[in-house]
Formats: sequence, C-alpha cells, structure tokens
Amino acid sequence: MNNSKNKKKMYFLLMLIMIIYSSGCSVSHKTAETSKPYTYWWWMGNAVDSANISYNLKMMHQAGIGGVHIIPIYRVKGEENKFIKYLSPRWNDMLRYTSHKAAELGMDVDMTLGTGWCFGGKTVKERNGVMGAVIERMENCQGRMTIDFTSKSEYSIDTVLCVLAEFEDGKRRDVSSLVSAYKLTIPDTMSGVTLYILRMQGPKKRVKRAAPGADGPMLNPLSVQAFKEYAKNYQRAFNGNIGKFVGSIYHDSYEYYGASWSGSLFDEFKKRRGYKLQHFLPELSDSGRSALSRRIIADYRQTVAELHCDYIRAVKNWAVENNAQFRNQAHGSPTNWLDSYAVADIPETESFGASIFKILKLERDERYISPGNIPKKDVYKFASSAANVTGKKLVSCETHTWLREHFRVALSHCKPELDKLFVSGINHIYYHGTAYSPKEAAWPEWLFYASTNFAPSNSQYCHFNVQNKYIENCQNILQSTKPDNEIIVYFPFEDILHNFGVTKEILLTINVHNEEEWLDGSEFEKTIVELRKKGFTYDYISELQIVNSYVESGKIRTSGNLYKTIIVPKCEYMPLKTLRKLAELSQNGVNIIFINDLPATYSGYSE
Repeated sequence: MNNSKNKKKMYFLLMLIMIIYSSGCSVSHKTAETSKPYTYWWWMGNAVDSANISYNLKMMHQAGIGGVHIIPIYRVKGEENKFIKYLSPRWNDMLRYTSHKAAELGMDVDMTLGTGWCFGGKTVKERNGVMGAVIERMENCQGRMTIDFTSKSEYSIDTVLCVLAEFEDGKRRDVSSLVSAYKLTIPDTMSGVTLYILRMQGPKKRVKRAAPGADGPMLNPLSVQAFKEYAKNYQRAFNGNIGKFVGSIYHDSYEYYGASWSGSLFDEFKKRRGYKLQHFLPELSDSGRSALSRRIIADYRQTVAELHCDYIRAVKNWAVENNAQFRNQAHGSPTNWLDSYAVADIPETESFGASIFKILKLERDERYISPGNIPKKDVYKFASSAANVTGKKLVSCETHTWLREHFRVALSHCKPELDKLFVSGINHIYYHGTAYSPKEAAWPEWLFYASTNFAPSNSQYCHFNVQNKYIENCQNILQSTKPDNEIIVYFPFEDILHNFGVTKEILLTINVHNEEEWLDGSEFEKTIVELRKKGFTYDYISELQIVNSYVESGKIRTSGNLYKTIIVPKCEYMPLKTLRKLAELSQNGVNIIFINDLPATYSGYSE
C-alpha cells in the first residue's frame, strides 16, 4: 500500500524486462512450455495433409512458437479437391497426426470446439439455435375480435410465448391459455384492452467463417441443453477423451448477436428472481424507461447473464470430463465478465487494433490501421483480475488482431503492444496469427483475412524468433510468480445492468469495441485511473466474488489471493447481499473504502 514502495517495484520490473530483452539471456530455472508464445492456426478449408502439417509445425517451432490453436475456417479458392470434411475419420486422423508431430517438437495443440466462430454448425437443430424475442403491442382490442398470430417473419421458428392483456384500469391478465391454433378471440369482458405479445424467433445467426460443409446455426448461448446436445458429436468423434489430442478447448468472444431468449427463460426467471416476467411485458417494451422499467430490465439482464454463465460452465465441465482444459473469452458477453472469465481454466482477453504510443519515430500510418479500435489495458485487466482473484496460473490474450494490414506490421509495432499486455497481467500470448499454408503455395501464400500474418511469407519472419525469445523470457518469469496486488476494486456491474444502453434495447451488449460507452468516464474508470496515478496496483472484483470471500488475518481472502483493501467506486445500485457481505467483512477487520458515499439503492425489482 506504500506509494513509493510500489513505484520502486514497478521501476524494478520494467528494468528487468529491458535487461531480458537487450541481453536475450535465459532465466536460471527451467522454461515451461507455456512460456513460449502460441499462435492461432487457421486450417483454410481443412485442406491439410500430413507432409505440410509437419512442415508448418517445424517452421513455427524453429521460430520459437510453443503451441498452436487449430481453427478450421473458410475455404481457399481453387483448392476444393483438397477439402476434408470436418470431424470425418480423415479429419480426425489429421488432428491425431498434428498432436503426435507437435509432441515430438515439444509443442502444444489447442482446438476450437467448432469451425469459424461461435459454437454451432450443420449438426445444430434449429430449436437449439440463437433465439431472440420481440414484443408487439396492440391497442384498443375490442370484444369478439379475432387476432391471428400466424408468423409472417423470415424465421423458421416464430412462436408466441406469452400474450398479456392490460385493462384500462391498469390491471393485467396473462391470456396465453386462450390462444388456440395461433388465434385469439377477445372475450366481451375484455373489450378495450391493450395486448402485449412476446414472440421467440430464430435461428437468428449462422456460424461466421465456417469451414466447408460445417455451415449452420450458431448455438443458443443461453441454453445448457443446447450445448449438451451439440457436444455429443465431439464425444463420439474422440471417444470421450479429446484431451488425448489437445491441451485446451476454446470458446471465442461473444458474437451470438441477437441472442436474447431461450425456451426456458420465463421459467428460469421465475426461479431466480422470484416473480413472473410475463406480467411485466409493458415494462420491457417501455421506450421511456421508467424507474420500474429499468429495474425489470436489470432483472432480465441479470437472468440472461446467469444463463450464459451456466452455459460457459457446462463447456468447462465437458472439457474436464474429456481431460482437457478450457480457455474462454468473456468479452462481448452479456455477463459480468469477471464471473464468466473466472469459469475458465485460462481466461483470455483480446488485443484488437493498434494502440497510440508516445515512442519516437514509431510509425503509425492510419491507412493500414482499423479505425476506432484502440486497445485499453483497463479492459485487459478484466481477464487478469479474474485469474488473480480465483487463482488461475495462466491468463492468455488473442494478440495483434488487426494490428495493421497484412504485410504492414513490423516487429517494432508488436513490441510495445506486448509490453502493454504484460503490465496488464497477461502472461500467455496467442498470436493472431498464422494460416496453414502448403510449402508449394506461391507468395503471399494462404492468408486469413483479419490476421497480422506471422508466417514465413512475411519479411519480418527472419527476426521473429528474437521477439519470441523475449516473450518466452518475460512469460517464464510472469508464470512462475504470484500476483501481489493488495487492493481490489469493486466493478459496479449493477449500474451497467440498470443504465447502459437501456433506452436502446433490453439485451446488454458491452464489448471491446464500445468501451467508450460503458467504461470511459465512468466512476469505476475514474477510481482506477486515480489509483494508477498514485502508484497503486489493483485487481477488479465482482459481486459474486465478494460474496464468496472471507476474512483471514484482517484481510479479504478470495479463492486465489489475499487482499488488504476493497475500494467501492461511487455507484447507484448494489445487491443487498453484496452490501451485507461488505458490512460483515468490515466488522471483521477488512479495510473497505466507499468513494464519496454508499450506494443509493438496491438492485432490480425482486429485492
């Protein structure tokens, strides 16, 4: 907690990193395999063969790459005769060969549980695809009027789940049971009512950049059952032991756009929140967003967050049962990222776009840089905080996505981005990345559209091993030490649930591309910026992680670390159970600092 002491620690760490880089020295203890950088490895059209798998792996090994992450992806034009059907016996043979060859070279292999992104494909039944909800409003419905709810939308599934009648005196009645054969005849006693109709529609999304023959609906990320059915294909393909061939399975950043509903959501909402959401369809559709509407929407968003965390937990459990670890990217998801990152064995963030560094003569040509995407270390720290708070050894990053255009990235662009990740608590780099390319392919060889392209076809590749040695030395130190932050900062997720984007849509969408809307200028950001200016280091903590903590020797003990102080930024909403837990921790000697004042009110409607 001493200001000058922390500054000295930071100065010593930076000097140590500079010495390692300039000398290329090895640390004194044995290097772990995970200390080397890994790379995303796109199998274009699954047009792979054993000879070129061997060639690709050897080239990466010689460059200092420690592992590959296989992602089957879209085709290469003109190579159609080489495509291999995904999860076919021949494809599985290629994976087995890759695993065997990588082991010979001392490399690891990870794999996406699917092709492209996100989870999904041709085996997904339509009922298990991404589902959304729309609420229709019909005013002044008269007695004996017959309303036809037959679908006129583009979706193959368009189901009326609830019809709520609101009377002129404000009373409400669920009349869903009166719907028969998609028609409702208004009784005379209900003349003049306003109807609210909630329809579930889908599938709304298909897998992005799917491999040939694997196109199909994205999986519903709010349904554990949907994942369990999806995973059966992998259970069969690998005889319940995918860990025999890969170290980790992977779940990409949340791009299940429009996934706002599931068939069980009404039941789950009642079970978790204690009241029926069906009775509050007017509040869900209230464009003015009254105080009551915001509380109902916050409860809906909290339920969606919990359902997605359950989905992610089902993936983790499947990985454990099949002898593999689980990497998860939580950003973009409608959850408190700290909780969904924490489910994984290896939380993974993403470095997207190019940072602005005050480095003399560092080239920044805006023509080759993705506009509006400037990575922020405050966003990276959601993954590293989840790891530190819950005791995870590795924190990875999908690194250099769209750093510059193809063949416009110099290693001088990479180095400061890497250091930014290291000081943000990241210790396991995954390059984005490398496309599988046969030896005989002409320049520029096979390319992935969004890649920084770390491949032999790139002129910087002859020096690539030097950068990778630097990463290895840094990560070897970072992975063999323990986090030493003494402060944890409460992330006020409830304020986001109640306020962020609430006038636009009921579904919560926060991601690495819109942090200027939910992070920049917030009370949370003001707090961590002030701490950083004063030389303090810190982690973030969620409501759930606070509730599950306890006191040890006057400090707060989480499942992975020991902290001296909790700082609560100025916030409007807080769950009562979180506030009670903070009071309990304070009574037992933990330092708790509220910035300016206590939270103004409780969260949601059910409390």
